[in-house]
Amino acid sequence: MKLIAPKPAHSALILVFLCSSLLTAALQAQPRPYHAEYKAKANGLDATAIRELQQQEEGEFLLSNSLDLKIAGVTVSTIHESSLFQWREQRITPLHYRLEQTRIGARLEEISFDWSAGMAQTRAQDGTYSLPLTGDNIQDRLSLDLQIAEDLARLDRGSLIGTELVYRVAETDELEEQRFRVEALEQVETAMGVIPAVRIVRVRAPDSKRKTTLWLATEQQFLLVALEQINSSGERTELSLSAYREL
Repeated sequence: MKLIAPKPAHSALILVFLCSSLLTAALQAQPRPYHAEYKAKANGLDATAIRELQQQEEGEFLLSNSLDLKIAGVTVSTIHESSLFQWREQRITPLHYRLEQTRIGARLEEISFDWSAGMAQTRAQDGTYSLPLTGDNIQDRLSLDLQIAEDLARLDRGSLIGTELVYRVAETDELEEQRFRVEALEQVETAMGVIPAVRIVRVRAPDSKRKTTLWLATEQQFLLVALEQINSSGERTELSLSAYREL
């Protein structure tokens, strides 16, 4: 992934594009289904990733990710991740999350949200867990991405940069607070050309070795354009948008 620094004379134009996008997204009644493809690298391996947002029954959507890791053209691991959620008044309410990895690193995890009972039930390889659904802005690992996009769309244009967004994310055995900071407007070079984007980082402890940076398209409902993630062992995962179409 390559970043292109905008010239000072173009800064006002980029701001106009961003403001237009924010207004459009804020007014839209619900997310627009789409299909996106990414070139990916994970642990030094080349991969192909696909993300799709599909509408289910009225008010419900399914967001899914798939990733195939290959060595010499042979798939060595496949990851499928999905989030079924309800959309209501610009808020996302997760209903069911599923993560399945096959072959190398095989694992399966599911989280079912019972909002009427105020509990989430997690089924993982090491057992089952019950999570009280207390607090605001609760999301699963995948629905989180769409809620961030929606929250960005509603931000006042003058307060976009430097804003921090806070969520409670359902993990295997806990609701983990995750904080994100909006850092800059940038232009990202992808296989689809140069895309105006906003750069967001996950805020972690100062001594943490883990880093997560996302670039979201300001003119395409804050679609994920690129991602760079480094885990505690120093292993790097990268994504870069290669194809996109609305469904």
